[in-house]
Amino acid sequence: MADDITTDDGHDYAAFQKKPTGDAFQQLWQLVHEEERADREVDRAEAALKVAKERLKDLQEKQIPELMEAMGQESCKTSDGLKVSVRHKIRASIAKDPDKKSAALGWLATNGHGSIIKTEVSAKFDRGQEEAAVKAIEALRAAGVLGAEMTRDVANNTLCAFIAEALEKGINVPMELFSAFKYRVADIKRPEAK
Repeated sequence: MADDITTDDGHDYAAFQKKPTGDAFQQLWQLVHEEERADREVDRAEAALKVAKERLKDLQEKQIPELMEAMGQESCKTSDGLKVSVRHKIRASIAKDPDKKSAALGWLATNGHGSIIKTEVSAKFDRGQEEAAVKAIEALRAAGVLGAEMTRDVANNTLCAFIAEALEKGINVPMELFSAFKYRVADIKRPEAK
């Protein structure tokens, strides 16, 4: 029976179950529909935010830098006091493909930049292996715990900063290895309030 509330110990607690009233069903109906409206509102807001971010990116990284380049300007000030400048930035990432990732990390290590590589060690434990989890990676392997892994990676912001600095120093960085590219971005500063 649907009203039965039987526990693992075999006791039936259905007699103690609170029966919903018509008012409760009405309130539930209202809350469910309010939740659906709120969910649609969140979807609309997220879609509008996505469009706004794309528009901002287009203005900052394409339209304003291109116009300023055509004007022969790296920076200027608008008549209403906004300071506009174009600066160069780097976007880069380490590929997920194991061969490309290995080549990128290898280049960094071989060329004296291995210190920006982060190494992560993780292990999966079965239930009841809490004591083994406390031991170091050497103890995990010695204990025969399966699933111990070691991964290496470079944080994206660290990689971008490294490439920008390396290029400034004249170091020949294999940009394609890091899916790296330079781009310009408009930086607008509002006048300070007086």
